[in-house]
Amino acid sequence: MTFGEKIRELRRQAGLSQGELGDAVQVTLRTVRGWETEGRCPKKHITYVRLAEVFGCKVSSLMSDHPLSEDASAEETAADPAAGIRTIMDRLEELFTGSALTGEEKLSLVTEIQMLYLNSIQNNN
Repeated sequence: MTFGEKIRELRRQAGLSQGELGDAVQVTLRTVRGWETEGRCPKKHITYVRLAEVFGCKVSSLMSDHPLSEDASAEETAADPAAGIRTIMDRLEELFTGSALTGEEKLSLVTEIQMLYLNSIQNNN
């Protein structure tokens, strides 16, 4: 499912016009139309954050190619750690290859991952 298809579906489910969605996430009507009909995607991560807030979903759900109903839930991830790792790696790849994050944000993400790993080692010893 493309980003535009997701936005159109979520917008309709929320009962919003394209203009209302644009106002809610601080973009123009033309921008929303570009997402839905021209295959465009937001260039700024904050736009994804605002969209996720409006629709009550995760940013990663908007950024993935999976239909919204196929995104892995926390329960599924806990039940199948290997699937959870694949999901995390897919999402990280989307973040790093897409233009959603700046170089500084990417470095910050890698640093946080390293800190989580180091903390887990300390807590397990």
